[in-house]
Amino acid sequence: MEEAIRPLSETIRSPFPGAVLLVAHHQEIIFHQSFGAATLIPHFVPMTRDTFFDLASLTKPLVTAATLLTLVQEGKVQLEDPVSKFIPEFSISTKKEVSLFHLLNHSAGLPDRTTYYERLGGDIVSGSPEARAAIYQMAHHEPLIASPGERAVYSDIGFILLGEIVEQVTGERLDCFFNRQSASFVEETTSSLPRFLARDCPPLSLPAAATEDCPWRGRVIQGEVHDENCHSMGGVAGHAGLFGTAEGVYRMVLKWNSSLNGEGPFVQSLAEKFVSRQRGNGVPDGSSWGLGWDTPTQPGSTAGRFFSHLSFGHLGFTGTSVWVDRACHLMVILLTNRIHPHRDNQRIRPFRPILHNLIFQEVIND
Repeated sequence: MEEAIRPLSETIRSPFPGAVLLVAHHQEIIFHQSFGAATLIPHFVPMTRDTFFDLASLTKPLVTAATLLTLVQEGKVQLEDPVSKFIPEFSISTKKEVSLFHLLNHSAGLPDRTTYYERLGGDIVSGSPEARAAIYQMAHHEPLIASPGERAVYSDIGFILLGEIVEQVTGERLDCFFNRQSASFVEETTSSLPRFLARDCPPLSLPAAATEDCPWRGRVIQGEVHDENCHSMGGVAGHAGLFGTAEGVYRMVLKWNSSLNGEGPFVQSLAEKFVSRQRGNGVPDGSSWGLGWDTPTQPGSTAGRFFSHLSFGHLGFTGTSVWVDRACHLMVILLTNRIHPHRDNQRIRPFRPILHNLIFQEVIND
């Protein structure tokens, strides 16, 4: 497979400085290789399989959706619970109709994202508990741009709110609850698992892929979260902040696969609901979203032409992705630093579907 993949990265000019690609079939890793550079500036550092990546929005399914599923199966919340049960500011107008289901399904009617970090008062230090509380308050008061269930709008804000709700219900910060849960789900030490790099915790001692030469922070970002809102919240949020290796992501997604087979930590019927495209009342027509997870749309899916309707996956802004085809037991994890050194590099868009097509043909149609 490596002989087929290397020329592909050269065909589409500079889709990213470096990457780690992991392919698993029938829950066994069959390909796991690194390519290119973890860092270009201020100096070249080669990519390795052990490189940690800013997983960006993979945080949404791997952390926030997973923790909500856990709370649902423990009877501590219900998907139908109105958000106003936890956040009183949602008791007004049509916001009172927004449920946890809507937030997970990106159908609450909230905007995609807002630069809350730019709206912090001059007396609030970015990354402080006060900044975290201020961003939560701004999210509470965010006006809807559509009625709940009217249309699908991918929303960071919805997952910021879900992260806060997890914290309210559990009495723990999101990263602390996630660390305990993931350590119990995966029978190995937490050092090998994805984790948040909270600003009040020790820095990462392992190699990390660089992201943007950030104009806001005035430096190349490496070993700290790229997302500005999450950075201002101390590095922990429901929409971003998770770091991990390709193998660490694989270990977490494997638990979803096991649960779908009735053998994992999640109740099988709930896991099925979260990874499946939702239909029915309160779900926008044409939406591809499950609960936290996405499903492929044709034509134009980032998973390529061959992944079946039973597939689920997600992308991250920094250049990360995971796609799982349950029909043929295929998992593809692609972690890249495509925004290093600048976020305007969009050449990963044509690369992703071509890569998935190639892998599918190599593994399944071989």
